[in-house]
Amino acid sequence: MVAQLPAIITVLAVVLVISLGIRVSLLRGKYKIDPPAMTGNPVLETAIRIHANTVEAMVVFLPMLWLGAMLYSETIAFYLGIGWLVGRVAYAVGFTMSPAKRIPGFAIAILSGLGLVIITIMGLAM
Repeated sequence: MVAQLPAIITVLAVVLVISLGIRVSLLRGKYKIDPPAMTGNPVLETAIRIHANTVEAMVVFLPMLWLGAMLYSETIAFYLGIGWLVGRVAYAVGFTMSPAKRIPGFAIAILSGLGLVIITIMGLAM
C-alpha cells in the first residue's frame, strides 16, 4: 500500500511550485517581460527568486520526506512536511512584502527539513 500521508504532502508541494510558476507567468505578462529575460521589474524578479528557491529546496525535501516516512514514522514525516509547506508559503508571502520578511518562513522550512533528515538518520540507525 502506498503511504498516503507523504503522498498528500508531495501533492501539496507540487501544487505550491506550480502556483508559484503560474504567478511568474502572470507577472511576465503584466510587466511585458518575455522569456528568457529574468530581469526588468523587481516584482517579477522576486517572484522568479521565490519560485526557483522553492524548486531548489524540494530537491532535498522530497527524498527526506519519503525516506523519513518509510524508515522512521509516516506520521512524524507528515507533520514535518506540513511544517515545510507552511514555511515555504510564509517565505513566499514574506519575501513578496520585503526581502527581510522572508527569514521566518525560511527558518521554519529549514528546521522542518532538518527534522526530516534527523528522523531519516534515526530510521537508518534502528
